[in-house]
Amino acid sequence: MLSQYEEILPRYLITLAQGWTEIANDSLKKGIERFSSLDGTNRHLGSYNCAVAFAIAGDFQNALLYLEELEDQNLKFDELQLQALVQIYSNNNLNNKAITLLESRNKDQNSGTFNKVVLDLKNGNRLKFNAFRTPADALANVFYLMGSTSANAKKNPRSSGFYIQLAELLSSDKDYYNMRLGEIFRDMRTFNYSIEKFNKVRDESIFYSRAQLGVADTLVRSGRSNLAQEILEQLIEDGFNEFVIFDALADIFRVKEDYERAIYYYDMALKNITEDAKHTKWSTFFVRGIAYDQFGNWERAKVDLRNALELSSNHPEVLNYFGYSLIERNESLEKALKMIENAVSQRPESGYIIDSLAWGLFRLGHYKEAILPMERAVQLEPHDPIVNDHLGDILWMIGRKREATFQWQRALFFGPTAENEKEIKKKLKFGITDSYNSD
Repeated sequence: MLSQYEEILPRYLITLAQGWTEIANDSLKKGIERFSSLDGTNRHLGSYNCAVAFAIAGDFQNALLYLEELEDQNLKFDELQLQALVQIYSNNNLNNKAITLLESRNKDQNSGTFNKVVLDLKNGNRLKFNAFRTPADALANVFYLMGSTSANAKKNPRSSGFYIQLAELLSSDKDYYNMRLGEIFRDMRTFNYSIEKFNKVRDESIFYSRAQLGVADTLVRSGRSNLAQEILEQLIEDGFNEFVIFDALADIFRVKEDYERAIYYYDMALKNITEDAKHTKWSTFFVRGIAYDQFGNWERAKVDLRNALELSSNHPEVLNYFGYSLIERNESLEKALKMIENAVSQRPESGYIIDSLAWGLFRLGHYKEAILPMERAVQLEPHDPIVNDHLGDILWMIGRKREATFQWQRALFFGPTAENEKEIKKKLKFGITDSYNSD
């Protein structure tokens, strides 16, 4: 079949498939020759497959020689490829080198996938080489590579899924590919297919917790957060203590407005990573700050929001939330306005951030200056009840009371919260007066 498509398929795919076919037909030498013929940007791919071929044959010394060619090349490996590297190092009595590689990966990914492997290595155990058991397993990973690194992988997930399904078909250990297919189907919003693939990952697999996280995420995306909560709680009960599990569960409780439990699980998430890793977690500090704010602990919220700003180099979403929250409390208004102006400069087309700018000007009493940005905010977010409500307030304060009444009525039409609805109806009855401000 490959010979029919030599003019269409990439050379590296043809060469690697031919090499693994030679090895499957008991000619390791010819397979290595095929892999070694790759040059240019594909030379490292050839070296990696040579290392795997020798490892499958039990010749770990020759496998290591080819891996040494890959060191210091800043190459990216998928989890199966990384597993193979680590197992080859371990079989050459290089457990420390394997640990360094995995810990570096875990630091970047905050993943617990290889936690047990790291523990085995630290205990001095020699790992069994089982990342790839047969030439068919190795060829499966070649097809996976074709699907996962294709230029169209994100633009054309069906094409990517096709190659990964070929990998799943060929491989004797299908857990990794089922997990990846679950992620692809989830992103395509074919949720039932996604869950089906995730659930095929065996509970003894190192990819089990990631697959169950995928199920939970798919359930959240499809509006079934209660079921997602049950899965995450079960993972914790089963002894999985990964950052991403606690973080995902906290997000569910925050959306449910159960802020106390959200804060508890954000705390647990941050306790399960190193101090160095916390420097990459600005978003968790941010959302925990939101949870503290909504829970009524503004002082703790400010600590988290400041941390998020320090870690995220003035992220516009954090600047906007922090600045807007200060404005709502009539606290540090000038400082808050500068935060929001910074956010607007980064996101000039965000209606919500421009709304915050206008609202800051309103709180400072600059009503005429506030009208233009607030009208712009309504243009960008025409169906948001809060933005329309804010425009009504500004119109009222510059004397355009009939237009203000229209905006408040419009805000009611777009479904405000019960509390906001009550406030808007007060303004429709009294306007912005002393009687409105008193309960």
